[in-house]
Amino acid sequence: MIPITIPSTGNVPPRRLSMYPLRRAMAAAGWAVVSACLVMGCASRRPDTPIDVIFAESTEPLLAPPAAEFIDITPQQVRSSLRRITVRHSTWMLFIRSDPKPLLSEGQLDFLQKTLIRELPNLAPGRRIRFVFRDQYRGELVDMEVYPEGEYLVYFFRALIRPSGRVGPGPTSPNRGILEPLSGQIVQPGVFPVLKDLALRKPADEETPF
Repeated sequence: MIPITIPSTGNVPPRRLSMYPLRRAMAAAGWAVVSACLVMGCASRRPDTPIDVIFAESTEPLLAPPAAEFIDITPQQVRSSLRRITVRHSTWMLFIRSDPKPLLSEGQLDFLQKTLIRELPNLAPGRRIRFVFRDQYRGELVDMEVYPEGEYLVYFFRALIRPSGRVGPGPTSPNRGILEPLSGQIVQPGVFPVLKDLALRKPADEETPF
């Protein structure tokens, strides 16, 4: 035991404090901080933020016209496709990636599903539905255009978990998310990554790693 002597003042004799109670107090405070961090970590997903919807014109021709079945696409097919957008996002260090996780929170999933099931059957050729929102893991920018091409539903990312709002030509900050392809999907990586999903498949065929 290492004693600490506190000098006396006036007629009050010196007091000696043991390091053990001090250590116990410091340890308790440390565990309180760690426990708080653990609790915050378990609830680290940020609440859903507003989602902007923009109807954009494509600057490039489609590789294939949309399949006729998109006129009758079901809410289950749309939801299954959205749920299969899977990413690995950077954690506390840029080069350390998370396990594969769904990009969209349940609230974002609900909103995008309702919007797409309403707009996809009547979407004019060359038009895209653009969603701009914040991701559920880092609260950073996701800027995603959605449109049908052949039997695929295409997700074109102007930004995929990006820390700044700059998404146009010229230097851009790096994406902090990368797409993780599942069966029936095609991924084209790059500054503006693309995911093509066979959205017209039966939802029962859905495969996810979660």
